[in-house]
Amino acid sequence: MPLNIDDVGSRYPEHYKTEAKILWYKKGKPRPQGLYEILPIEPISGMKPKITTLREWIYKDWKDWADEMDQVVTDEIQSRLIEEKVAMFVRFTELGKEMQDIAIKWLRDTENNKLNAIAVVRLLVDGIQTEKEARGVPQVLREMLNATDEDLLKRAKQLIEKAPIEFETINIDEDIKDG
Repeated sequence: MPLNIDDVGSRYPEHYKTEAKILWYKKGKPRPQGLYEILPIEPISGMKPKITTLREWIYKDWKDWADEMDQVVTDEIQSRLIEEKVAMFVRFTELGKEMQDIAIKWLRDTENNKLNAIAVVRLLVDGIQTEKEARGVPQVLREMLNATDEDLLKRAKQLIEKAPIEFETINIDEDIKDG
């Protein structure tokens, strides 16, 4: 089993260092002193790493790993938020259709006394508007989530080209050569 050598010569098994790293991350990445206070003693040696050793582990070994973990967490949260919004728009689309169906059924069934004509027309208009606003949004959100940076940049350029105002085009490569 690989061992890490403390600055005073004490040895810590790799699994202890891994457990310390996970504890550090779960507790919100405290400073070395804070980690020292919550870190359990290594059972074989009966010691804790010195604060200088913890500082080295944190800033040399763990920081990049923690940044990657933070990015994974951020990506997962964004993905969940997008999926929730997609689900909401899907529900709105279905609700808009149901509202239209109720209104159309009432218009066809003149014996229905539960709604008056004004309420039915309003229900129909609101149903159409709700469906119209919600339709297509989930697909666009999914496409944007899965698009590469190049695809998003290309789409942005297309939108700018359709704009009614003129934008100055800057060629970065030529500006760098001239600069």
